[in-house]
Amino acid sequence: MRKILIIILVIPALYFSATGLYKNIISAKNDFSVFYGKTLDEKYEVIDGDFYRFMVFCKSVIPAGAEVLFYNPWKLYDRAYGDRAFYRFEYERSKARFYLYPIKVHAIPYDNKLVEKRELDYLREEEMFRRVSYIIAYYPDIEFPGFKKKYTFDQNRYILVKE
Repeated sequence: MRKILIIILVIPALYFSATGLYKNIISAKNDFSVFYGKTLDEKYEVIDGDFYRFMVFCKSVIPAGAEVLFYNPWKLYDRAYGDRAFYRFEYERSKARFYLYPIKVHAIPYDNKLVEKRELDYLREEEMFRRVSYIIAYYPDIEFPGFKKKYTFDQNRYILVKE
């Protein structure tokens, strides 16, 4: 009786382990075929597409060490991503910091009630506009007094420079 019970428990465990392993092997094979032989820049472009191309554009015109504001409005994400909006919103802000390094990237929470509670990464608006020389506008929905559009990637993504 004990052997039968062990066999009844072991066979399904082996089956599910084998199917899980098979799925992981297929997934790894697909990832490998997508990324194999590509440069790091090409891999980033596969992952982030147009956003990555915009960040490369920004890095090419903004000098290293500059302080910039990356502005991406919350409403854009709330409308497009629903429940996952906050994660996409923060993901793109984090990626902007990563892709633009050594440029110092700041962010202002503006109209996101979830972000306003977090003081850690954000400076107050007045201090922000005193410190930054550039604003990276990613689908902006407001005007920035004291800054003018200088570099344009496309109609909705551009860089403003302090006047």
